[in-house]
Amino acid sequence: MSTATLLAGLVDDAALFPPGNAPMDVAVRQHRVHRTASYAPLVGRFLCPASRLVELSEQLFASETVRLGIIVDTGIDGIEKAFATAAGEPRFVVELVEVALPAEADLDRAAEAAAAQLQLAPPGARSFVELPRVRGWQDGLAVLARERLGAKLRTGGTVASAFPSVDDVLDFLRSCVAAGVPFKCTAGLHEALRHRDPVTGFQHHGFLNILAATCSIGDERDEVVALTETDGTRLATYLRSLDHRVAIRARSMFVSYGSCSIDEPVRDLADLGLLSLSD
Repeated sequence: MSTATLLAGLVDDAALFPPGNAPMDVAVRQHRVHRTASYAPLVGRFLCPASRLVELSEQLFASETVRLGIIVDTGIDGIEKAFATAAGEPRFVVELVEVALPAEADLDRAAEAAAAQLQLAPPGARSFVELPRVRGWQDGLAVLARERLGAKLRTGGTVASAFPSVDDVLDFLRSCVAAGVPFKCTAGLHEALRHRDPVTGFQHHGFLNILAATCSIGDERDEVVALTETDGTRLATYLRSLDHRVAIRARSMFVSYGSCSIDEPVRDLADLGLLSLSD
């Protein structure tokens, strides 16, 4: 099977976010390069905090449009204002909206409050809610399923506790697939394969591992192998062997993930022979 289906729009451009923290003008300029490069089909939306939408607008050319993912960093109460700001800028094509629920919240009620606000999303935009990894998070997932919203999994951060375990990730993937809730991932997926960072010692998940595990949901042994595999050749061979229908189903679940570097996933996929860099 061609891997084009598996990789299309998989990597959202999160250059503005840690650890990259690119200035807005640099991030926008680099995004233009990514959107016209040979690997452009891999690149998804430009992710921008709601608090910086006006700043983004100031960096766009007069006739330019940007496929946008709004990260609502202003909380649930800031969702309506973010939508109003986006509506006033015709160069924004809002495709994704993402908001996190506070860890201390009653997840049932917080998810319902977020769902009510997200009903105001621009036409065609898909909404994703980040559920904190606390007891009862499945209750929040049930609300998302009922409201036809997506979920978001934080897969890393600046401290060891920000990285979910293999069991935690599999629990999330299985629950989302069972409930029919599409999901995104964010943070920590710097490389294609599972690895330990030599500086921090943190064990990172790989974005290809999560993709392969999503394809394997339903086979407990294959799920674990896919998520823990560190041999790139074996993982690439498995992905190439997938039936086209499996690939489509998996990507309907795993929508994309945000990366502060587009160059890193491009490099890894090219090294594994899954992406051609020829013009």
